Amino acid sequence: MLFIYTDKRLITQRKQCVDDIETQYTLKRNDIISKYEKNEIALNALELIEGMTYHDKDMIKAKFGSVALDDISTGGKGCLLMALYHDIIALSTDEIGYNGIFLLCEMSKDIDVFIYSSAPYTYMLENIKAYVNNELCEGEDEILDYMEACYE
Repeated sequence: MLFIYTDKRLITQRKQCVDDIETQYTLKRNDIISKYEKNEIALNALELIEGMTYHDKDMIKAKFGSVALDDISTGGKGCLLMALYHDIIALSTDEIGYNGIFLLCEMSKDIDVFIYSSAPYTYMLENIKAYVNNELCEGEDEILDYMEACYE
């Protein structure tokens, strides 16, 4: 299920709020490298966000050639963090593009995804359900309208 918050202080579940994806990635780097190759959601995220076609520990072959996992996009790192630590984190989407936000929405079909944003989204997947500030919203328009009202 997808849980979207317009203020991280509204998150009632015990979650570590991740505002700085790059720092959190760096702190968990070794653990991420040891786990991601065994996690289908993480591998799917790298394929969709980075264009990964091959992986070997801390290196992947991506759409722009071979790259260290440390050098992938912030959105890719955020999606990796969510795939691997969804049970303990809530993730700020402020530094993630819509491709990453949409992937987080897709991930929520398999895992609980807790995200928050300092501004309303402009786009959302059409056929998605989400709890926005603990209020169930169904579909793109309802989610976007409710988020916008929360920021007014």
